[in-house]
Amino acid sequence: MVLTRAQAAAQAAALATIPDSEPVTAIVELPGESRASAMLSGNSDQLAYLAQQFMAQTHALATQQALLHHRQQVQNDALSAALMAMQASTDANVKQLTDQQRLIAERFAEAITATHTEIQEKFRHLQIKEDSKTAQIEQFVDKKLAEALHEVQQKSHESQLMILSQNDGARLNLERLSQDVKDR
Repeated sequence: MVLTRAQAAAQAAALATIPDSEPVTAIVELPGESRASAMLSGNSDQLAYLAQQFMAQTHALATQQALLHHRQQVQNDALSAALMAMQASTDANVKQLTDQQRLIAERFAEAITATHTEIQEKFRHLQIKEDSKTAQIEQFVDKKLAEALHEVQQKSHESQLMILSQNDGARLNLERLSQDVKDR
């Protein structure tokens, strides 16, 4: 049976106060000697009992120490396993965060590339529209210039025709006048 420290201490104190159960019935010649021999015989039994109790307590303490050492080792192993699990979890979380950051960076780069491509395409489209508008403006200006030139040429031609007509009329009038002058 294993006793706790408190139980072992209480038992040792109780045994130390127990009087010897064997009565001393010897005839004492010298009071000092008989008392010493009675004490020695009672003390040796008591010492043997105390030694036995000491050995039992020592054994109990050694067993308790071994049990405590075993419990501590189990706790240490459990803590070590928990720390290793936490380390593995932390490593997994760090890897997951790194993967997420890489994925975000890749998506961001793809988005930037797509935006850049889209902007270039819009710019090219605007350039084409601008070129088309410029060509339309040039065509419009050329058309208006051609129309104006044609109108100017037509007016000039009409003016020339009028001038010719007037010249012809004036010549006819001059010829008539000349004829009239000759006829007269």
